[in-house]
Amino acid sequence: MSLKLHRYLRRIKYGGPLSPTRQTLHNLHRAHLLAIPFENIEVQLGGVPSLEPNRIFEKLVVRERGGWCFEHNLLFAWAIKQIGLRVDLIGATVNRSRHVEGAPINHLALLVHLDEPYLADVGFGNGFLTPTPLREGTFNDGRFDFKLTCHGNYWRFYNHRENGATYDFSGEPVDPATIDAANRSLATTSESPFVQTLVCSQLTENGMATLTNAALRIYSPAHMNEESASSQQSLERILRDHFGLTIERSDALWTRVADQHKRWLRKRIRGF
Repeated sequence: MSLKLHRYLRRIKYGGPLSPTRQTLHNLHRAHLLAIPFENIEVQLGGVPSLEPNRIFEKLVVRERGGWCFEHNLLFAWAIKQIGLRVDLIGATVNRSRHVEGAPINHLALLVHLDEPYLADVGFGNGFLTPTPLREGTFNDGRFDFKLTCHGNYWRFYNHRENGATYDFSGEPVDPATIDAANRSLATTSESPFVQTLVCSQLTENGMATLTNAALRIYSPAHMNEESASSQQSLERILRDHFGLTIERSDALWTRVADQHKRWLRKRIRGF
């Protein structure tokens, strides 16, 4: 085992078997999501996340930060390749039904080839905890229900009831240039929801924690509790206690988040 793989496994608190099997994929996928949060803090502070493998490793593993879909799924794809699994990077479009046909990709997922293809995705933020065979139907990850449907030349994934998002994908591998372009666009375009909104998410054994600007929600299958950060100190506490994150520029982050949260609340009240 390489030193880097050992360090990754320590980061996700995984000490189980590493044979290239369905069960190992299941266990690693689950461990990754329970250990590393989804977050776009770098984008909120004006940066563009690097997709260079060593930079992703340094951020998510060494510095124990989180990341967004491109970082998470590129790291996970690297890790499972190390143990002998065959995986394709799959470009996807979130909520394509709300946009024009041919909308560009804005998400990265994985297709792992075992006895049959498995959809894996450690970068959707609030999605499924364990991989699923690429088959039509509903499935449950022990927390929520999800669904896959096939529409001829593409598949559609339906997230759980607490989110309601979908994403479409063809199952064909996506080239690195397309991934890089999507990563940069989502980090720099003013219309991007990740530029407009702080988003953090951490899956748990029985639910998840999500932070949208200053609004924290804790979900379980039966309950949802909510609170809001009211100061830089309370934002720091929420990031630390619920997402395991310590941010150096928390003053700049709070200034941005407080303003965004006010505008987000006005839109919710108005209904748009």
